[in-house]
Amino acid sequence: MLVRVDECSAATGGGVLLTDDKVENMTMASETGCIYAMGDEAFNFYDNGKPWIGSKPAVGERIYFERYAGVVMMGRDGRMYRSMDFRQIAAGLDAGASRETSIDA
Repeated sequence: MLVRVDECSAATGGGVLLTDDKVENMTMASETGCIYAMGDEAFNFYDNGKPWIGSKPAVGERIYFERYAGVVMMGRDGRMYRSMDFRQIAAGLDAGASRETSIDA
């Protein structure tokens, strides 16, 4: 799975500007994002080989994932992405609480 990580804001709610290093460190610790791409085999089987019976998230859906999960990479668009196994997804985010409901390709 390829997940677009939620990036930390460069300023706090009180207006304090954060250094680039602090923003990057906080973004690296992010646990939420949006599914950007997903392989055909994701969510087909449990680890024990039994067929997946739960609902599958879709591309564009917002999710929670394990902190520091996957491999971090910078996309051509300048945004941070993580390539991770579907097993590192913890849960989907409620659509009503979504900060980003769609992705621009």
